[in-house]
Amino acid sequence: MYALSDYLAMIDDHRRTSAYTRALRAAIRPGDVVLELGAGFGYFSVEAARMGAAHVYAVEPNDAIDLGPALAARHGVADRITFLQCRASEVELPVRADLLLEDLRGCSPLLGGRLGILRDARVRLLKPDARFVARHDRLMVAPAALRATGGGDAPVTVGEPTEALSLDDVRTRAGRGWRRIDADGFDPLAPAACWASIDLTAVDGLDVDGRAAFVIERDGVLEGWASWFEAELAGGALISSGPESGGSVYACGWYPLECSEPVRAGDGVAVRLRATHDGTDYVWLWETTITPADGRAPRRSRQSSLGTSLLSAARRARRAAAHVPGVGEALAVQRDLLDAVDGARTLEEIAALLRVRHPARFVDARTALAWTAAELARLDEPPA
Repeated sequence: MYALSDYLAMIDDHRRTSAYTRALRAAIRPGDVVLELGAGFGYFSVEAARMGAAHVYAVEPNDAIDLGPALAARHGVADRITFLQCRASEVELPVRADLLLEDLRGCSPLLGGRLGILRDARVRLLKPDARFVARHDRLMVAPAALRATGGGDAPVTVGEPTEALSLDDVRTRAGRGWRRIDADGFDPLAPAACWASIDLTAVDGLDVDGRAAFVIERDGVLEGWASWFEAELAGGALISSGPESGGSVYACGWYPLECSEPVRAGDGVAVRLRATHDGTDYVWLWETTITPADGRAPRRSRQSSLGTSLLSAARRARRAAAHVPGVGEALAVQRDLLDAVDGARTLEEIAALLRVRHPARFVDARTALAWTAAELARLDEPPA
C-alpha cells in the first residue's frame, strides 16, 4: 500500500514529472476527454484540465485520491475532473476517452498487472482512435556484476542468545531470486541491449518473451542480469529507469546467476528472458549462455522465480486447476458474510448475524464488528 510520501516521491522525481508534463502538453487537444489510471492525488489530472481537457476522469484505488478535489479546486478546475476511487477494471465512464494517461510501471513495465489494465482500458474505456501519453516501453538488459554495498549481512539475533542464528540457507535462497536493485547498484560488463519492446497502444497478450546477445568488453565476473526500461512518451519525451536516469523512483530489476561465472573480454553471452502471467502475477524465467572466445564449450544455466517464491508446495497445489476445494470454517464465515450483505444491513447488523452463526469464531460483539468492517473493506478496496 502506497503512503502519501510515495506519491510525493513520484512527483518529486523531476525527470519523470517533467517528461510526462511535456508529453501531456504534446498529446492533449482542446475538448479532450482524458482518462488517467493510477492518478494518485491527481497531479497530472489537474495539469490535463489546465491544459484544456474538457473533462478528466481520475482513477485511483488508494485513499490518496481524497486529496484530489481540494487540489483541483485550488487550481480552478474542480468542475472538470471526476475523481473515482476504484480499480481500473471497475471503471464505467459515461463517454469513452480521447486520451489515456498512465504510469503504472514499477521497476518493470509488466508489474502490477499493467498490461492487462491497458488492454481492458483500450477495449472498454477508450475511443477507437484514442491517443496515449505513454506509447512504447523498451525493456533493456545488461550482463553485470553487483557493486559492493559495504557492511555485509550481519547475523540476526533476538535478545541475547548464546550464539547467532545462521541464515545462510535463507540468504542463499533469497539471492537466487528476482529482486529490485538501485540503478547505480551494478557494473555492466557490456553495453545494454533491448530484449523486448511493448507497444502500449495495442497491448493484446500478457506474456513477454525475448532475447539479447552481447560481447563482454572487460574481464570480470558475471553475477547476473540487470534490467530496466526506456519509455517513449508523446511528443518524443523519454524516461528511463536505468543507470542513465541518475536514480529514479522506479529502480531496476536483477536476475542473478545461481553461480557467478568468470568472463573475459571477447566472450559472448546471451540471455533469454520470459515473463509468463499465471493469472495473478508473473513467473520469470532467465536462461544464460556463455560462449568463451577461446573456443571452449558454451556454459548454460536456467533459472526461474518459482524457486524463490514464498508460495509453498501445499499452497501451489490448492491453486491447481484440478484442485477440489472444501468448505471449511474460514470459507463458511466468508460465505455467510457475503450472504448478509444485501445493501440494507449495517455493519453492526451483519456482525450480529455472524456472531449467531459462528459463536466460536467471534467471542463478543466488538470482535465481530471489527472483523466484519475490516474484511468488507478489504474485499471492497483494491490493493494499491
